Amino acid sequence: MANKRKQILTPEADKQLVVAFTTCKDGEMRTRIQAVRLYGNEVPVNEITNLTGLPRRTILRWYGRYRQQGLGDLLTTAKG
Repeated sequence: MANKRKQILTPEADKQLVVAFTTCKDGEMRTRIQAVRLYGNEVPVNEITNLTGLPRRTILRWYGRYRQQGLGDLLTTAKG
Protein backbone atom coordinates (compact mmCIF):
# COMPACT_ATOMS: atom_id res chain seq x y z
CA MET A 1 0.00 0.00 0.00
CA ALA A 2 1.48 3.35 -1.02
CA ASN A 3 1.45 6.26 1.37
CA LYS A 4 0.94 9.72 -0.03
CA ARG A 5 3.28 12.24 1.49
CA LYS A 6 1.52 15.29 2.77
CA GLN A 7 4.35 17.62 1.96
CA ILE A 8 7.08 17.44 -0.62
CA LEU A 9 10.04 19.75 -1.05
CA THR A 10 9.65 23.04 -2.85
CA PRO A 11 12.23 23.76 -5.55
CA GLU A 12 13.83 26.29 -3.19
CA ALA A 13 14.08 23.77 -0.34
CA ASP A 14 15.51 21.17 -2.71
CA LYS A 15 18.15 23.62 -3.89
CA GLN A 16 19.03 24.49 -0.29
CA LEU A 17 19.55 20.80 0.50
CA VAL A 18 21.70 20.30 -2.62
CA VAL A 19 23.94 23.20 -1.57
CA ALA A 20 24.16 21.88 1.99
CA PHE A 21 25.02 18.39 0.71
CA THR A 22 27.65 19.71 -1.69
CA THR A 23 29.38 21.93 0.87
CA CYS A 24 29.17 19.57 3.85
CA LYS A 25 32.36 17.68 4.67
CA ASP A 26 30.91 15.41 7.38
CA GLY A 27 29.86 12.01 6.04
CA GLU A 28 27.08 11.42 8.58
CA MET A 29 25.57 14.84 7.92
CA ARG A 30 25.75 14.28 4.17
CA THR A 31 23.83 11.03 4.64
CA ARG A 32 21.24 12.84 6.73
CA ILE A 33 20.83 15.58 4.12
CA GLN A 34 20.63 13.02 1.32
CA ALA A 35 17.96 11.00 3.12
CA VAL A 36 15.83 14.08 3.77
CA ARG A 37 16.17 15.28 0.20
CA LEU A 38 15.30 11.92 -1.29
CA TYR A 39 12.29 11.51 0.98
CA GLY A 40 11.12 15.04 0.17
CA ASN A 41 11.38 14.22 -3.53
CA GLU A 42 9.09 11.22 -3.08
CA VAL A 43 11.70 8.51 -3.46
CA PRO A 44 10.24 5.36 -1.85
CA VAL A 45 11.48 4.84 1.71
CA ASN A 46 12.67 1.31 0.95
CA GLU A 47 14.97 2.74 -1.75
CA ILE A 48 16.31 5.34 0.68
CA THR A 49 16.99 2.67 3.30
CA ASN A 50 18.85 0.61 0.69
CA LEU A 51 20.94 3.61 -0.41
CA THR A 52 21.76 4.96 3.04
CA GLY A 53 21.60 1.91 5.29
CA LEU A 54 19.34 3.85 7.65
CA PRO A 55 16.21 2.49 9.29
CA ARG A 56 12.87 3.77 8.05
CA ARG A 57 12.08 5.28 11.43
CA THR A 58 15.24 7.42 11.37
CA ILE A 59 14.47 8.75 7.88
CA LEU A 60 10.95 9.70 8.89
CA ARG A 61 12.16 11.32 12.11
CA TRP A 62 14.79 13.39 10.29
CA TYR A 63 12.33 14.50 7.63
CA GLY A 64 9.80 15.51 10.29
CA ARG A 65 12.47 17.47 12.14
CA TYR A 66 13.51 19.18 8.90
CA ARG A 67 9.92 20.11 8.05
CA GLN A 68 9.26 21.49 11.54
CA GLN A 69 12.51 23.23 12.33
CA GLY A 70 14.45 23.59 9.10
CA LEU A 71 17.90 22.77 7.85
CA GLY A 72 19.75 24.37 10.73
CA ASP A 73 18.25 21.98 13.26
CA LEU A 74 18.89 19.00 11.03
CA LEU A 75 22.57 19.92 10.78
CA THR A 76 23.13 20.75 14.44
CA THR A 77 21.50 17.69 15.97
CA ALA A 78 24.31 15.35 16.89
CA LYS A 79 22.51 11.99 17.00
CA GLY A 80 19.30 10.47 15.67
